[in-house]
Amino acid sequence: MIVGHIPKTNTIGTKKKVKIKTVNVTVMKSQTTAGLEFKSGKLDLTPISGDEVKNEKNNKSLFVRKIPGTMYLQYNTKQKLFSNEKIRQALTYATNSKELASDVLQDNSSTATGYVPTGFTNSKTGQDFAKQAGVIVKFDKTKAKQLWQEGLKELGMTKASFTLMSSDDDSTKKVDEYLQGQYEKALPNLTINIKAVPFNSRLSASESGDFDAVLGGWTPVYADPTDFLNLFVTGNSNNFGSYTNAQYDKDIHDANVTNAQNVSKRWSNLQDANKIVTKTAAMTPLYFLSENYLISSHLEGLMMGPLGQPYFKDVYWK
Repeated sequence: MIVGHIPKTNTIGTKKKVKIKTVNVTVMKSQTTAGLEFKSGKLDLTPISGDEVKNEKNNKSLFVRKIPGTMYLQYNTKQKLFSNEKIRQALTYATNSKELASDVLQDNSSTATGYVPTGFTNSKTGQDFAKQAGVIVKFDKTKAKQLWQEGLKELGMTKASFTLMSSDDDSTKKVDEYLQGQYEKALPNLTINIKAVPFNSRLSASESGDFDAVLGGWTPVYADPTDFLNLFVTGNSNNFGSYTNAQYDKDIHDANVTNAQNVSKRWSNLQDANKIVTKTAAMTPLYFLSENYLISSHLEGLMMGPLGQPYFKDVYWK
């Protein structure tokens, strides 16, 4: 987690609009500590999450922005258990995204309705991609149990276990514990082990395919649904779970190549692909992301771009 302090003495410009010359950046693992540092005046801007967001909901320094990002549970389809589509679908149906976002995280994250999040619009119609797609995934414990039992039978198994790997930060630990409890309760004879590791270790293990299921997520580099959808194309370097689906690959190829200059057909290809990757449970969407910051009321000119970190170019003290 990166937080910032803007020195008031190291500045240039006029009295009315002082321009910042230096930004001191500190990396902190604990957002709770960062929140305390902000309140003591040692920090001028810091991201916060979870309980900190809940506690600061009436604070005028709190800034919330929705970003086009999705957290999800990705499965290693080379593993016997997750090679079965019904098993993956069962876990998706057993996921109460609304409860996870509103009751567990409490950080202004929102219910995941599918894989691709809100925030991408059709250049021709102006319609939001995710809103047009509608609700593709639903919480249904009965359906989850049915698919789970059918999947185990197809695999010749009566019980199953897997290790859920994730990063070892505070917010993720809450998600781990919630999913473990919900899944073991909803799906008979399932045991889940949690493996929380530093972010770089999680990323390295994901890239090498050394996992059963991994808690990850994606925020885009560019403002188009393909930034998400390309990830699950067969052979993509970020397709850590080795998911493959011939129709999905065709839809993405058609969107990127065949219909690249036809907005309507391209959009239709992407919508079809989004449905396939969600319904076949290449991953389980958990929630759509938000970002929460505490920002000094004396700081002006801070730009929050649609993607990535805040821009400090025009920041000044008032």
